[in-house]
Amino acid sequence: MRRFALSGQVWPLERIPDPVFAQKMVGDGLAIDPGLYYGIFSFAIRRFNLLTPGREVEAETQKVALGPAGDNCALQLVRAFGGPTS
Repeated sequence: MRRFALSGQVWPLERIPDPVFAQKMVGDGLAIDPGLYYGIFSFAIRRFNLLTPGREVEAETQKVALGPAGDNCALQLVRAFGGPTS
């Protein structure tokens, strides 16, 4: 028996209340119910506003890349490749 840092209940796919998994459309396997761990980490991330991948704060300067004339990045690329007619 292997021991892991996190534990949960292991279920055969037939017991999962999702037809895609229960009918093994994605293949054989097991499902793990993380139970208490998911709840604790989910609560902590939301409650303390912890930064996780995809929740980073976006800087104002990164939202819109403006060139010297105030043009956006896409327009600068079009001009760099010879304009809209090329």
